[in-house]
Order: sequence, then structure tokens, then C-alpha cells
Amino acid sequence: MINIPGKDTVFCDKEGNYSLYSSEEILTKRLNNWKGWKCSAGVSTIHITSDGNIFSGTCKVGGLLGNVFDADVEFPEEWQTCTKEWCMCGSEMKILKVPSSDIDVNKLSKPLNLTEHTATPQWVGMAFSKLTSVFPKTVTWDLGRRCNYSCSYCPPSTANNYEAHKSFESLKTAVNSLLYKFSTIQRVKWIFTGGEPTLNPAFIDILKYLHQFRHIAHTQTNGSRDPNYYSELIEYSSIGFSIHFEEFNEKRFMNNCEAILKKKSIHPMASVNWVGVRLMVAPGGFQEALVLKEKLLNLPPLWGKLDFVNMSPLYEKEDGDKLMSYSTEELNQINEHL
Repeated sequence: MINIPGKDTVFCDKEGNYSLYSSEEILTKRLNNWKGWKCSAGVSTIHITSDGNIFSGTCKVGGLLGNVFDADVEFPEEWQTCTKEWCMCGSEMKILKVPSSDIDVNKLSKPLNLTEHTATPQWVGMAFSKLTSVFPKTVTWDLGRRCNYSCSYCPPSTANNYEAHKSFESLKTAVNSLLYKFSTIQRVKWIFTGGEPTLNPAFIDILKYLHQFRHIAHTQTNGSRDPNYYSELIEYSSIGFSIHFEEFNEKRFMNNCEAILKKKSIHPMASVNWVGVRLMVAPGGFQEALVLKEKLLNLPPLWGKLDFVNMSPLYEKEDGDKLMSYSTEELNQINEHL
């Protein structure tokens, strides 16, 4: 399959024709409607909230499965029928899904011919999907609400500046339980979000613990730590920066990019981890985001290159199923830079 940086979700038809999209493209082009489809959420992936509650996904279809800090959690064995009008989580857009329970997932067409548009997909999933992946299970974990930003569009249910951090021992116990019950000791892809996960003093130690067992990790961060921190982080995790312009410090961020890319150029483990940037564009903010995107795409040659730089629209503060109000022109502009 052709690899296009940042475009890691496949729409594939019966003949093997396929299209690649980023999560941002799927969202803004309104390709994220799979109501009535069968989705592997809960079987191949789970979402853990800041309180440790486990759901099949952020959509909460199927209800509460339990709490990651409890011992009696049971995970579903059957795929679920999507009941949501829109799939709004970038990670969950990539979950393997099919339009009908009559389709045998073990006989899905393999992607063969890249097309501009796949009108009637037989399946949607990761570019390195269940068909080929060595990481068949994914855990997306909101490690806590604690955040050092106060973005106006971020609801209190997602972030605050006072919540206590979870300890290394409690996180390790939860990880071990998930490895035994959810992944059945298979390698797992771990996606850590927040709040701001890097604020937890135990975070890199947890990544090191997972690294011992050859798991793969991805950290979604606001980029507010110092270069030394990110230089170490890239050894154990891919890094996805979410740029929130209300709190953004450009000089600090450029220094962090330099440190990460230099480490990637000399360190064998860091070299295989990707680093990308998502520019969070509020209504009226396209031009500011465009200026920064051009700077990031033209970093000094000695630094190396970021794997991708995308723009992303924002959700309504009190309704995560809806985009904020953008003019048609601005939404089209964002579409051109996904």
C-alpha cells in the first residue's frame, strides 16, 4: 500500500480500490457517518476516560464496560452496531468497520489500486489495518484532566488545572490488568491524551515500562514542556503536537521541534517514532494557522522534517458531536490544508 504521511485511514471497496484520508479530512468532508455499520470498537480498541472508566470508544456506544482500576472488567467479544450520526474521534475513525454483519472480516479485499474516491467501501480501517497490523489492539487513554492551558473551547469535563496525578504504581497495575484481560498479552498500541499527559511525573516511566515489552506508544501533547523532555519522550513514543493558538509559544515550540528532530537523527529508537503537528483552527483563525504551517514545512534542513502538519477544525465546547461555526469559505480553506 502507498504510504502518504498523515493519511492513515483506508476506504476500500470489493475490488481492492482504495482511498487514503487523514482524520481531519474525514471530519471536514463529512465522510464520518457509519450509523448502522458493524464496528470493532470494544474488541480491537477501547477508550479509557480520565476517571478510568472504560468504554468501547469515546462515543460510549455499548455503555460502560468497567473501570481500569477495578479487577472485574469484562470486554465484549462481538462487534457493535454504530448508533451515532457522526464518528467524531480521530482514533476511532481508523477502527476497522464494515457496512453489514454479513461481511466476513477474514475475507476483506486487500487494498490494491489507489483511487481518488472509493464510492462504496467494503471496509474502513487503518492503513495498516487488522489485515496486516502487528498491533491488533489499541488503547486510547485520557491519562488525566490536569492541563496547564486554559483554552476557551475546552470543557471542564476534559481539562482543569488542579486534578491530582495518578501514581506510577496505580498506572502500572492498570496496564498489567489490560494486558492480561484485553490484549491477552499481545502487543498493544497505546495512545495517551489528556488533559496534558506529559504533566504527570510518572508518564515517561510508564512509557519505559511498556517499552520493555515492545509495545508501541503515541503521545498527544500541547508541546508546552521543554526540549530536554521531548528529546527523551521521542525515544519511547511517537509525538503528536496539538497547537492551541490561544496559549501558543512559537519560540518554545520551534526549540522543541529542533530537539526532537536532532534526537531522531542520531538515536535508533527515536528514529522509528514519528512526529506530527495538528493545528487547531478556531473560526477566523485560518490565516494564522497557514503562516505557522508554512514555517513548519520549511524548517532548517539540519533539523530534518516533521512527518506531517495538518489543520483541524474544533468541536463545540458543550457538544463534541458538532463542529464550531465556520463560514463555508473558511471550512473549504481548512480542507485544502488537511
